[in-house]
Amino acid sequence: KQWYQRRVAITAGIHLNKRTKYRHLYREVVLLHNFESLNQLASLLDAYVLNTHVLLVMQDCGSNLMGYSMHRWTLREIGLILYDMVLALNYLEVFDVFHRDLKPDNVCVKFV
Repeated sequence: KQWYQRRVAITAGIHLNKRTKYRHLYREVVLLHNFESLNQLASLLDAYVLNTHVLLVMQDCGSNLMGYSMHRWTLREIGLILYDMVLALNYLEVFDVFHRDLKPDNVCVKFV
């Protein structure tokens, strides 16, 4: 596997039951896989069906914005973070995807 021996994030899982909309699940997996071309979004590395759940193996960004809540941001850093967020949200909108849980815990931060 391409992610073997790398730090990854695994979602809690999507519960499969009689009411699960499998075409929506398939669309989500395909979209997440396609997001690897955009640096601003964590990409899907793999997916597994385990009993009644689908586990998604995602790229781990290392830290999130909440982890830096006490950091003294420069205007340049704030501008770069907001710019990347707008790029990512614009990219999602192209695919009619709307992030319903946008909060500091869900914003990945990498300092290069």
